[in-house]
Amino acid sequence: MISPFLPKNPLFRRWGFVSLAGLILAALIGLREFKEAREAGRNADVLADSASSGRNVRAYRIRTEHIVGTIQRTGTIRAKAETNLQFGQSGRIQSFDAEVGEYIEGGRILARLDPQEAKNILSNAEIEYQKAAIQYFKDRTIDRLEYERAKTRYNQARFDADKTILKAPHSGYLVEKWNQAGEQIDATTVVGRLMDKSRVSIDMELSEDDIQYLKTGQTVEVTVDAVPDYKENGKVTTITPYLKGDTRTFLVKVQISKNSKESLNPGMFARCTIHRYEQKAALTIPPEAAAEVQGKQLRLFTIDEKNLVHSRWLSVLFMDDDRFEITGIEPGTLVVIQPDPDLGDTEQVHVVSVYDPDSESSTNPSEGTTSDNDDPHPLGQP
Repeated sequence: MISPFLPKNPLFRRWGFVSLAGLILAALIGLREFKEAREAGRNADVLADSASSGRNVRAYRIRTEHIVGTIQRTGTIRAKAETNLQFGQSGRIQSFDAEVGEYIEGGRILARLDPQEAKNILSNAEIEYQKAAIQYFKDRTIDRLEYERAKTRYNQARFDADKTILKAPHSGYLVEKWNQAGEQIDATTVVGRLMDKSRVSIDMELSEDDIQYLKTGQTVEVTVDAVPDYKENGKVTTITPYLKGDTRTFLVKVQISKNSKESLNPGMFARCTIHRYEQKAALTIPPEAAAEVQGKQLRLFTIDEKNLVHSRWLSVLFMDDDRFEITGIEPGTLVVIQPDPDLGDTEQVHVVSVYDPDSESSTNPSEGTTSDNDDPHPLGQP
């Protein structure tokens, strides 16, 4: 049923709805402009009321804001796997068929030792083992211990014979090659190094003061100066649960999910940004408003409706280079910016400018100083 108060023509009804929406939008815009004008009027009233007497001061109106506190630390990029290549067997290198910089698939044969010596040892050990088996099980001329020793020597000889072939333990790049074919090595000689950088991690150190803001699984923003376009999120995988004695720091490992085009190389420096604090409705003041700071307390001067200043000590919840988050004060309170050292409690002041974060016409209080003339306008206004 169509309402009798609406036009019967559908076109007229449509225009009626459009007109109603326009009126609502105009009312909302008017309300916003009214609020801004009211705040500008409050700031102007403060200036006008304070023009009669007292020393000149600049003021800041406390507002709430969303703040995110971060710390940035530098770490070193590490490869997913870096393996020193060893035969684990002494001998002469017969061949080493891989070059530095070459990509190696896991399981590929990289080098061989001359197998003749190992074969001779294995042959002799096998003969001794077979002889010991006959003497123990058939002739009963040796005891069990002597038999087991012969068996162990044989098994070790078989194991050593397999060590004459060096295979890649995983895929990656051959980044070091320290020996060549024809050279004699011992069992502990490292002949090369294999690196897999398909995935990388970051090792960084955090002080005992910073470690409280980090936990396993936390996301860390990562940038790399050497790769300007690189910006990814990493995840904290491990935090070493003890302090390094020389640096008094914790070792933290951050895993990167991918290394696109392998643009990140081990040894590069990475910048890790850690979110340590967040508050959506924080009461903040600029550092210039703090007359004195002692630990987690600061002193400032508020300005009342009679333009008298009052010295107050307040608790600091968070601080960085740009702001202090404080508690124990109401939003909208005026505080003195860069108070003079000799400013006294309950002293009359002349407010020459007011910076209000919610006013687009205000300028930042750190952007210069105000002269001692009786400027009747807030900062940034003509």
